[in-house]
Amino acid sequence: MSIRIPALRTLCLSFATLLALAFINTAQAQGLAEGGFDPADLEAMTASVHQVDLTEDMVTRLIASFPEMRKTGAKFSKTQLPEKPPVPGSGNSDLDALPDNKRAALEAVAQKHGFKTLEEWSDTAGTVVRGYIFLAQGKKPGATDTALRLNVEHTERNPNLTPEQKAEMIEMYRRIASSLKRLEPSDANYEMIVAMKDKLAPIMDPQ
Repeated sequence: MSIRIPALRTLCLSFATLLALAFINTAQAQGLAEGGFDPADLEAMTASVHQVDLTEDMVTRLIASFPEMRKTGAKFSKTQLPEKPPVPGSGNSDLDALPDNKRAALEAVAQKHGFKTLEEWSDTAGTVVRGYIFLAQGKKPGATDTALRLNVEHTERNPNLTPEQKAEMIEMYRRIASSLKRLEPSDANYEMIVAMKDKLAPIMDPQ
C-alpha cells in the first residue's frame, strides 16, 4: 500500500525493538545511557500516536477497505513523508504530505466504507495494527508496567550501582515505559483483536 498511516511511523523502527527496551537489563541500560540514548527520542516518536476505541463494525469495515485502499494507493507515486513526526496538538498529520488528488482518492475509499474521513480510517488502522502486532508477539496489556516494575526492582537491588546510577537508570526505565504505554492496546481493543485475529490475518500478513 502506497500510503503509510501515521501510527506506523513508530512501527517502521521495529515494534519488537521498542518493546524490547522495556525488558533490558541494568547492564544494557547503562550501555544505552553511556551511548547517548535519549528517551526523549522515543517520546517524540510515540507522541502523535492516537488510539481509538474499536468496535467489531469498525474492524470489519477496515478489513473490507484494504484491498481497494491498496489498489487506489498504487495508482499514485510513493509519498515522501517529513523527516520528523507532526507536533501533537498542532492539527497537522502525516496525511498532510499526500498530494491533493491522492488524498481525495483515498478518502473516497475510506468514506465508501463508512469512515467519515481518511484521518478516521488511518487512526483505526493504526490502532488495529499495533494491537495485532502486540498479540502476535505474545504480549498482553500491562506488559510494559510489569517490565517497568521488574526492572526497577532489579536496579534497586543491584549492589554494583551507586545511588546516583540507580536513580538515573530508574528514571530512564520510567520514561521509556511512559512512551511504550502509548503503543499498548487497551484491554477492550486487545480483546477485539483476539476475537477477530483470523479475519485480520490476511491484511496483516499478506502473501
